[in-house]
Amino acid sequence: MVFNFKNPFKNVNQYSGELYHGTTKTNAEKILSGGFMISSKGSLHLGQGVYFYDNEIYAMWWMLRDYMKKRLLEFEKGERDELEWEKICCETYRYFEENFAIIVSNFQNINYLDLDNEKNKAALSKIYNTIYQTKYLKNQYKDVSVYD
Repeated sequence: MVFNFKNPFKNVNQYSGELYHGTTKTNAEKILSGGFMISSKGSLHLGQGVYFYDNEIYAMWWMLRDYMKKRLLEFEKGERDELEWEKICCETYRYFEENFAIIVSNFQNINYLDLDNEKNKAALSKIYNTIYQTKYLKNQYKDVSVYD
């Protein structure tokens, strides 16, 4: 079985400028000394790769999302006044400063896939499901193969 995906994406764009990558301070030091390495452990949001945001705040948010969920639950259970919220925001920023880093990378004329585009999301989902089903079939039938 051979799959040939001939660029199913309708909106592959080019970008030049700064992009932001959020990571732990330990990983940032490794990246700065040896470059990015594609992670292969665990379940990654969109599969294996290195992810960047076009906005520094989004990169920060990605690193803080679990911490913030916990703090918001605490806030909802507490007094919920403005001073308490201000305190949580300050503690969150301090937590970020102590544990995380944002790497700013400058790119020139790179192609990227716009996943805010609904047609691109649907095409990516179709490719993912086809490959997932193929892996399942490959476990069932030994003569099934996938070619890039």
